[in-house]
Amino acid sequence: MGPEPCAPEPADIVAAPTDFERSPIPGAGRTDRRTEHLARWPRLRSFNLAGILIHVVGYAALVYLDQGVAGPLGDVLFFLMAFTAITVPFHQFVVVGTAAVGAYAGVAISGPPAPPGYAGFCSLSFIAVGVLLARHARALASMGRWAAWAETNSPP
Repeated sequence: MGPEPCAPEPADIVAAPTDFERSPIPGAGRTDRRTEHLARWPRLRSFNLAGILIHVVGYAALVYLDQGVAGPLGDVLFFLMAFTAITVPFHQFVVVGTAAVGAYAGVAISGPPAPPGYAGFCSLSFIAVGVLLARHARALASMGRWAAWAETNSPP
């Protein structure tokens, strides 16, 4: 009798079920080809971008009506831009980020007055955060491409 092996044999390894496979919801762990097709549908991306731009205009109107950029809702466009950076492709984020900065500047210029220097400081920080979020969106796109490549080129 020889020593016992340290690692189990590949035939002895059983994959642990994922959380989706344990889910009581029927079909929660399955991917559907129809949803993958919709994710690549160009019109859906256009509608998504149009919906986000409508949100930018709506949030700018809310900021304008609620005491301008110095009010409690003055930073809501920052949050919209942050959530957009992780949900849309990089080229759409550039469009949304530019629209959000433009909407913020428009509200700062035409809205109720803010304390001196407030709108300028917030605009500069808005642009700085936008640049960081753009880099983040580009990194997410790169990781997505790498994951797709690894999925197609990995050994079985």
